[in-house]
Amino acid sequence: MFKTKGLVLTILLFFMTAAGAFAAEKLKIGPNLPEFKFEKPPTAEVQSYLGLPNMEPFALSQIQGKMVIIEIMSAL
Repeated sequence: MFKTKGLVLTILLFFMTAAGAFAAEKLKIGPNLPEFKFEKPPTAEVQSYLGLPNMEPFALSQIQGKMVIIEIMSAL
């Protein structure tokens, strides 16, 4: 019984490791998002936080920062 569990665990770990190695090769990090415009910031405080020069519609490339995280939500 212990040999069977050990064999199953070994096979499972092998496939999990192999799947992770192949998935890492397919992941591309960088500017994959197409360029699009956001509405102007609602307040001057938000404009300042984003590092935007003026209160008008803006693109992601205009935001001052090392990383931008976008959360997309959908309500049905």
